[in-house]
Amino acid sequence: RIRACYWKQWYRVRTRIRMLMKLGVRPEEAISHGCSGRGGWVMSSSAALHVALSIDYLAKQGLASLEEIWSKFASKK
Repeated sequence: RIRACYWKQWYRVRTRIRMLMKLGVRPEEAISHGCSGRGGWVMSSSAALHVALSIDYLAKQGLASLEEIWSKFASKK
């Protein structure tokens, strides 16, 4: 869902391509994904977005991992 939100934020095709390349996606892959007319939900499961918006990147942005939160609460039981 977070990846879909980022995709929606990058509204323009030019922005999508630029951000994908900035985050480590190969240029030809960034162009093909950036020009895609598919919606954010479908694109969020693509390999390019998983490379660009990896779990490590999202953690560096300050986003909490649901897996970590779940394990913290599950261990208290």
